[in-house]
Amino acid sequence: MNACIYARTCQQEKRHHTTSIPRQVEIARELAAEHNLTIQPDHIFTDIEYPGHLHPTCWALEDEEGRPALAALIHEIEAGHVKRVIVRRIE
Repeated sequence: MNACIYARTCQQEKRHHTTSIPRQVEIARELAAEHNLTIQPDHIFTDIEYPGHLHPTCWALEDEEGRPALAALIHEIEAGHVKRVIVRRIE
């Protein structure tokens, strides 16, 4: 079954313990392997240092900043290319 990984860091997390993007991807790949999920190389989406309150770019207003990787992930889901999404934290 096709799955994807969404990893992100945000500006606010710099003050706190964060899990690096490479580590998030590594953990997600391990979880995928445990559950027989396939992660294609182009199905790893990362947004780095975007505030968590931002919408995906595809939902943002014309003059708003958005999270581009989250928008690309939504596109892949809507196109039916991805059945599962693996993330570190769901908030």
